[in-house]
Amino acid sequence: MPSPHHAEMTFDDLPTLQDAFRTCDRDLLVRVVMADQVQGSFPAETVGKKQRHAMEKRILTSLDAMCSLKVKRKGGKRRLLLYPEESFSLDGRTGMIKRRLSASLFDLRHIESVKKAREALGSYAYAYKQVKRISKDKRKRAIVEAEELEPQAYTLVPWEKVLAYRIWLPGSLCLRERYMVLASAFWEMTFYGFEYDRAQARAANAKAERLVIGASANDSDGEFPNAPIDKQDEDAFRAEAESLPEPCVSPYGLIAVDSFDLAYREKLACVIAVLNHNARIGNFEILLKLARPLGAI
Repeated sequence: MPSPHHAEMTFDDLPTLQDAFRTCDRDLLVRVVMADQVQGSFPAETVGKKQRHAMEKRILTSLDAMCSLKVKRKGGKRRLLLYPEESFSLDGRTGMIKRRLSASLFDLRHIESVKKAREALGSYAYAYKQVKRISKDKRKRAIVEAEELEPQAYTLVPWEKVLAYRIWLPGSLCLRERYMVLASAFWEMTFYGFEYDRAQARAANAKAERLVIGASANDSDGEFPNAPIDKQDEDAFRAEAESLPEPCVSPYGLIAVDSFDLAYREKLACVIAVLNHNARIGNFEILLKLARPLGAI
């Protein structure tokens, strides 16, 4: 992959996602998809040898299809870029902090918003109070949470278009991290199935657009149609809930309160907030470092 410091590098010099799939080690990619996506979504013990073998075969078959499709290498005016977005979350099953590297899609035309958001985030945080201070600043929060900074979904985009997206894998990533990004892109592309059908893809895309338009129309009414309870019912429900005995004397024995675990999870939530704050700074800096030599800023 070309260096971002190369003076004559252009956007079209970056490899497409299809280029990356064609030149990667397929066995390694399958291994990472299985570890991070398949077994990351289901307990390892639920995936038997036969199921695992079948899944690996389906992944390889899909990769063959992706590499054989004809794609347009020119993307027009839009500068859509796949890049590694780092984030952290709490694994509910293990209670451990989980790190993710996703192949996020970003339009480089919005790079000025990235620049403003990077300035709003300030320095890297080492304590939760620093993150909390920024979240309480309405002006900074509005800049960081700007709509154009949200990664664009490509689950319903036809494979030919996704495979034509340019991808940036910084030299700072180790080999395992590079395959984590590729596995993320593969998994999003195959969200609705491993066998690609152009007609089905177009139908799914049209259905998604109708749902989005319908949701927007409902939102404009200021009400939620078919709401299960109205305001009076909600007040009555809350009053009834407050009248119940304390959890420790619950007549049903269904409420579990474990302050030992709860306090620990609250601590982890603060740690994750700091990690995500720093990760977001890193994500923005990746885009800014690449945008400068490309002339986007």
